[in-house]
Amino acid sequence: MDSRKDSELIRRVPGRHPTSAAGGMFRVFMDHSPLLACIKDRHSVIRYGNPAWARRLGKPLSQLLGRSESELFPHEQAERFQRSDARVFESGETVELTEQGGIVDGRQSWWHVIRFPIDDEHGERLVGMFALDVTDRVSVQTALAASEAHVKAVLDTAVDAIITIDTSGIVRSFNIAASRMFGYTAEEVIGNNVRMLMPQPYRSEHDGYLSNYLATGERHVIGIGREVAAMRKDGSEFPIDLAVSEVMGGGDHEFTGIIKDLTEKKRTEAELSEREAEARYQRERLTRLTRINTLGEMAAGIAHEINQPLTAIQSYAQACQRLVGAERPDPVLLTATLQKIAEQAQRGGDIIRRVRAMATDAPARREPADVSTIVRDCAEMATYEARLKDVKIILQLEPDLPSVPVDAVQIQQVVLNLLRNSMDALQSHSGERRVVISTRLSEHELSVSVSDNGPGIEAAAAQHLFEHFFTTKEAGMGIGLSISESIVKTHGGELCYAPTQPGATFTFTLPLVDPDD
Repeated sequence: MDSRKDSELIRRVPGRHPTSAAGGMFRVFMDHSPLLACIKDRHSVIRYGNPAWARRLGKPLSQLLGRSESELFPHEQAERFQRSDARVFESGETVELTEQGGIVDGRQSWWHVIRFPIDDEHGERLVGMFALDVTDRVSVQTALAASEAHVKAVLDTAVDAIITIDTSGIVRSFNIAASRMFGYTAEEVIGNNVRMLMPQPYRSEHDGYLSNYLATGERHVIGIGREVAAMRKDGSEFPIDLAVSEVMGGGDHEFTGIIKDLTEKKRTEAELSEREAEARYQRERLTRLTRINTLGEMAAGIAHEINQPLTAIQSYAQACQRLVGAERPDPVLLTATLQKIAEQAQRGGDIIRRVRAMATDAPARREPADVSTIVRDCAEMATYEARLKDVKIILQLEPDLPSVPVDAVQIQQVVLNLLRNSMDALQSHSGERRVVISTRLSEHELSVSVSDNGPGIEAAAAQHLFEHFFTTKEAGMGIGLSISESIVKTHGGELCYAPTQPGATFTFTLPLVDPDD
């Protein structure tokens, strides 16, 4: 650049005092400025340019001054510059904007440009231009905007409601799922306190919880999560699962809440609970009906068992009458006979007790019970039937078994059902007929097995033994084994079948500790 022409042009710049000292300082300033600077007339002819501007164009100033931008830049870019210059010429005001430049190092460059009006010494209006390369800043801003857009897209496509608040409880973000859940638009919530989404007492307590956490670090929900109540725009309350996490970074301190609406889950749980209660009621009703049916089938045997002590009582009472009427009554013999009457009355009472227990409609209740006693009672109740069917009942009970938490009546029903099934199966057996009831104690459970030496069960039928209404008996209902299995399962045990040679074995287990405890 011609220094004489340059100095002359500098002296013409409005606002500069025409002294060599001032002009020299201005030239030094412009020569070392990282800003690109140039001055153009109305025809876009370059009147002045500093070294940084010349370097950007890649040519010496001597080849740039006096030339039009149309000669120096691509047509589209030159027209864009001229439109911006025209705004300055027309309004006489400074125009500031960020615009695209050329391709640098394989990427689009961006410039922050200031255009302003100036007049030369002849009063001609010119346009001054300063430009700063902001490509890196725009790239960062673009990447940040893309990242924010990506985060927003992720939040807006999330199934759960996601809300962020600051340390004052003011909502910073409110995703689409939150809008659907609460009935508010994001604009209605952002900038307001999050307590607007809470019913009492959470609404009045929230800010206190937040400030107390910030002061002491004592957590109620943050980092823990729990089930609380929320409130929709229409004022209706609904249950939610709230998980809150704390986010710190860049000087900001925020809390993010992830919210699941539990309304449907609670409704489903309530419906399931109702169905389970109904199923339990029907199961217990069926269990009782099955017991009544069993008692009906055993009625003849029960009547016989009761008749035996009654007959004995009658005989002993007649004997007492004779002893009392004798000339010299024997008090020792009389006392012994009366004792026998009492024993037979007790025996009859025990039979009635067992029958009443079997027929009871009382709700199931588990209490510690002696399984050996339950088994013996069942054997006693089946004695008459066993005698009629020519079946020998053998008890092999381990001594000193611990009490287990059971509903004694229900377990009695299971044992009696298995025992009578075995006796029925033996009716087609021509040899000795026997049923063995045994108990065995292991580390965590007690097992009861009922085995017979009959013909056994065919493999095809064995696969369906515990299904409702499946039976191998001609007059069977097909619910005994399924009810028994249900009873054992509710006690936390298992009922299973195993073939033996000969015969069949059914075994059920009972845990030593109540599974519901």
